[in-house]
Amino acid sequence: MVFRRVGARDGIPHYRVEFTVHHTEKGYQIRGMLHQTGVPHSFIARVPLYSGGAGHGSLLGTVIAAGPETSFHFETQNPPRKIVVDPQMTLLCTSE
Repeated sequence: MVFRRVGARDGIPHYRVEFTVHHTEKGYQIRGMLHQTGVPHSFIARVPLYSGGAGHGSLLGTVIAAGPETSFHFETQNPPRKIVVDPQMTLLCTSE
């Protein structure tokens, strides 16, 4: 019988978002970084990001998270005060 020690990198992904918003002639430009921890560097996931909170947010887009950090860029008509990771809970993950 072989036992394998389960470490912090073998579990459920945890996501954290950092972003900036800039006003443009066409609306708002959102640039940011999606941080992924708790999984191996080879783990890849399609992560939906929403403007606002659960129930009343709008989909900004989907980021293919590959590795510890993935940059993203969205254009929108309304500036988000916050960006929420997967408020419909379609992924098995945790986020802040």
